[in-house]
Order: sequence, then C-alpha cells, then structure tokens
Amino acid sequence: MRKKKKVILLGFPNPIRMKNKRYVLKKLYDRAQTNPFVNGKTFEEYTEFLCTQIKDFGGRDVSPGDTDEIYDALKSMGWIKVVSAVLIAVISAHTAIS
Repeated sequence: MRKKKKVILLGFPNPIRMKNKRYVLKKLYDRAQTNPFVNGKTFEEYTEFLCTQIKDFGGRDVSPGDTDEIYDALKSMGWIKVVSAVLIAVISAHTAIS
C-alpha cells in the first residue's frame, strides 16, 4: 500500500496532493498567477523565473527545462515540504479545535 503524500508550498495555505514533481510545479504556477512578477507568464517563463530565484537565494544553478531539478532545489531550500496526509489531518484537526 502506497502512502499518500501531500506537498505544502511556502506562502500557500492549502497543501496539494503529490502526483509527480511537474504536477507540483504546475500547481505552484497556477497559484502564483496573482503574483505581479508572474502574472501573464507562460509555464516555461515561470520556470525560468524560479531558476533565477533559486540562483539568487540558494546559490544553485538549475536548468529551466528540468522540472525535477527545480523541484529538488525548491525542496532543499525549504520552499516545498512533503508531508504525509495523516499529519495534515492531525494539524487541521488541531487548528480547528483551538
């Protein structure tokens, strides 16, 4: 039985289900459309923007065409965190109670 994993994106309140790394980046792109630095850009332009951010804040060069590498860099920087669905349920229940 495979564990269900969810991904928490820094700055976004709702976690998303982990299907694959490209899916997570696409969801991040969809949610970032309200950001004036990203609004109106294509997904490819957005990945270039992410690569610039990774280089500026993480000091790591990544290729805009390699979504796996971008995802791994964001995860290593703490901008993406993978958690189990059970943990999120516990956190959500605790927040609702308090």
